[in-house]
Amino acid sequence: MTQDKVQYREYYVTIDSTDRNRSLWPDSGSFQVKMQPEDNYSGATINRAFKNVRSIEVMNVIYPNVNNVTDQMYLYLCFPEVDGVFEATNYIGNKALAKLIPSTLVGNYISIHFDKGERPKRYYPFHGVRIDKLTIQFRKNNGELFVFGPDNGQNPNPLLQTSITLRIIVRDKVIP
Repeated sequence: MTQDKVQYREYYVTIDSTDRNRSLWPDSGSFQVKMQPEDNYSGATINRAFKNVRSIEVMNVIYPNVNNVTDQMYLYLCFPEVDGVFEATNYIGNKALAKLIPSTLVGNYISIHFDKGERPKRYYPFHGVRIDKLTIQFRKNNGELFVFGPDNGQNPNPLLQTSITLRIIVRDKVIP
């Protein structure tokens, strides 16, 4: 009896708060990205849904150095659609995909790059999951959303934007 081989495909997904619907999501630290939405959807989108997700990992995060964010020891990066990766002493830590400890200041932004072997990663060992949307949440360790500032005007304020790069691996197909 021969075993089928599974093929995996990796996607690099960049999520920029500039693309969100600023009327619905006025703060760049809390917004939603829809995957393969209907044609009339207005907001941040990725033009594909991800089926049979094997893993999702955080490669890098950039957020603005505003509102005394550096007074926070760290922020949690949460996606309610993705299970957390930590066993933490508080509820929000258990729900987080990444713990963001400020490491590099680039202009008006804090940039965090995770090295390959140290990237926060949620692994789905069996058939994987489907991701139709991601709700981005930057949270303080007490669970409150961190507010970078209101940004719901006609044009986005570049000094208040966030950017996240994810690596998503999906089980693509079985080769007999």
